Amino acid sequence: MKYNNKTTYNRTRSTRTHYKKSFALDIFKDMRVNFIDIGLLLWLLSNSKNFIINKNNVLKRSGIPEQKFLTSWKKLQELGYIEKHAIRAGVEWVINEAPEL
Repeated sequence: MKYNNKTTYNRTRSTRTHYKKSFALDIFKDMRVNFIDIGLLLWLLSNSKNFIINKNNVLKRSGIPEQKFLTSWKKLQELGYIEKHAIRAGVEWVINEAPEL
């Protein structure tokens, strides 16, 4: 069975030439997240719009111990930075740079 995963990035600012270099300062000011959470979120946001997230590959690439990674991923989901939606034969990941509070 082929999975049809999809990723959507909701960015607050982006320009054609500097989309990887500009992040909302609110991410750094959010006292609910730690440096591991911020690093994971910034890595996700720095990928191209065509990048399809595979959680297991991100875990392997991150170098973060599995339990810390899963805790961080869950916290980012609870805060609205990462959303998971089931779609036909796959998952859509939505990465929000500035989630609704």
